[in-house]
Amino acid sequence: MADIFISYSQKDRDWVRKLVDALLAEGFKLWWDLDIRAGEPFDKAIERTLPQVRCVVVVWSQHAKDSDWVRAESAWAKKRNKLVSIRIQNKLELPIQFYHIHTDNFTDWGGSSNAPEFRKLVTDIRKIAGPPQPSPVSGPEASSALQTEPEPVLVAQPKPKPRPRAEPALRAESEPAPEAGTKFTEPEPSVTPGRRGVVIGMISLVVAALTVGVFFYVGTTYRVELGGELERPTAGHDQGEVTPQEAFRDTLKDGSQGPEMIPIQGGTFQMGCVSGKTCQSDELPVHEVQVRPFAMGRTEVTFDQYDQFAVATGRPLPKDKKSWGRGDRPVIYVSWDDAVAYAQWLRDETGKPYRLPTEAEWEYAARAGTKTPLSTGDCIHTDQANYDGNYGYMDCGAKTSVYRGKTVRSGSLPANPWGLHEVHGNVWEWTKDCWHGDYNGSPPVDGTAWEEAGGGECGRRVVRGGSWNDRPRHLRSAFRDSYFPDGRLYFIGFRLAQDL
Repeated sequence: MADIFISYSQKDRDWVRKLVDALLAEGFKLWWDLDIRAGEPFDKAIERTLPQVRCVVVVWSQHAKDSDWVRAESAWAKKRNKLVSIRIQNKLELPIQFYHIHTDNFTDWGGSSNAPEFRKLVTDIRKIAGPPQPSPVSGPEASSALQTEPEPVLVAQPKPKPRPRAEPALRAESEPAPEAGTKFTEPEPSVTPGRRGVVIGMISLVVAALTVGVFFYVGTTYRVELGGELERPTAGHDQGEVTPQEAFRDTLKDGSQGPEMIPIQGGTFQMGCVSGKTCQSDELPVHEVQVRPFAMGRTEVTFDQYDQFAVATGRPLPKDKKSWGRGDRPVIYVSWDDAVAYAQWLRDETGKPYRLPTEAEWEYAARAGTKTPLSTGDCIHTDQANYDGNYGYMDCGAKTSVYRGKTVRSGSLPANPWGLHEVHGNVWEWTKDCWHGDYNGSPPVDGTAWEEAGGGECGRRVVRGGSWNDRPRHLRSAFRDSYFPDGRLYFIGFRLAQDL
């Protein structure tokens, strides 16, 4: 059972994400509309859930005031003394039945869990709902990663103390000792170093043996993960070794070059939360997928690339954050519909089958043969990805206190093992698939898009990868989210795929 029901207008979802994140960090279990199973009637889900929660937090705005759903949910909670009320707009006149309900002002709240208004909110919630309920775990297979109730979108993590990052080479002897609780495993070498002693005879002298160490690295390399773990990149199930391929660019009708594309070899992999760490219900069950060869954009589509399309087709140029710049930064404020139109334009210009990647293709390419939470291993660092480094992930050292607060230039951060840049962080990336609440219901096993079949909600399209404004947990290869296909936000962009 959830502790808190969040009542809000979907038009305020971006703001509400901050609140969800902060309350989850306090240990509360939350329910909001993203928990509704695909295909489940909206009203039935709410009517089933409301009687089970201990507190209803209503987020008032003009949009919420105009919502019959928010009014009804708030009235229900008020009648049962379960209501906690906050507002996120100044000079907002609440519905008449809530005039005499104290409503805290969150208009200036930036998401900090230490802010006075948030601490008061937590106190008010505890007065009604009591302390957060512990998550029950039963059965020998209940892993620590699954001990919390599945969380809908932004999920808070404890804030570990940062520790120095290992350089992308063997660990230096001077590096500080790892934090307690960090797991380390020794790699199994490809070939045990051999030693040959060569003894040279002598007549009047004794010649010492000469030892030659010969080291062989067969088909793979070692890399150091940020958590201090030294491990060998692993290929997907039955996939074998896949190495980065040479990028190519197609020529447009005016002679200019299209986006750089990386050929991705086909193979079989386990899709979903295969690592078993910080899994969410929508990442399960893990299932095997056979992916055919395709090409993936080396980077996210940039403003320059998209603007060329917009000018050629007479479409309005997408907005930008003026202090960030355009050029080779990933294009933002583009909807799923916009991304599909751009891919179709490239088809017409080049005669090549450009499109959005399917969700399975995206995860396959992002993982790049790894089975860890991220393609960088069990941890990630702000030198490798653009995310909010004020937060950590499983005490691994991801908390660096570096928060850029904006996008970075496409291709400016290190690529994953298959040559793709910024698959973790920077901007969320649209995929072709419709939203499904989990992987039950026979998702495609051939890597194609999962659309209406199995109760797909095509009014929401899947986005992957996390953004500059997200915590490291949301950058995991298995992490999923969705948004309306006509929505344009400053943290969503896209990357192209092409049939080969």
